[in-house]
Amino acid sequence: MKIITTTLALFFLLSCKESRIFESESIKNNNCFEVLLNLRITQNDQLLLFYKDASIAYFDDAHTVLAKVKGSPAPQSIVFTLPAEVYPNDLRLDISSNKNQSPIVIYGVDLRFQGRTFHIGQDDFGRYFSPNQYIGYNSATATATLSAIEDQYDPFFNTKEIIYKELEKILGQRL
Repeated sequence: MKIITTTLALFFLLSCKESRIFESESIKNNNCFEVLLNLRITQNDQLLLFYKDASIAYFDDAHTVLAKVKGSPAPQSIVFTLPAEVYPNDLRLDISSNKNQSPIVIYGVDLRFQGRTFHIGQDDFGRYFSPNQYIGYNSATATATLSAIEDQYDPFFNTKEIIYKELEKILGQRL
């Protein structure tokens, strides 16, 4: 019985989990790709990381990781952990679902896999990510000001082509 309990505990500890801010139980599993987002977000919100891999050509709801964020005036680190053995070839960061969200300051992004990390600092964020029409992005202050357009609200950042080479380096394979 003790062996079964120990085996089950190890299985749950080594499995990838959906990460949530402050509730994160993310275990450093070498088979899970992670995106760490460091930002200041002052109101409660939900962020989504969309990812594509070789199995799909377009972003879809089935290939997302949700992070529930508790607003705070202090910087926060949010970890999105993709399912085990998923090798993303593109990312999209949906930065808010709260229409009343205050401007968000983005301090940096880390892409991590099997001990390799690519860091995108505050000054380089605009080099690797492009805002859509719902985001006014000030690269000097790394601040994203969000707005609705004709009652539509879907602020997100797409990756730019320059990031693909970095994804290949982190994953150790050509995409």
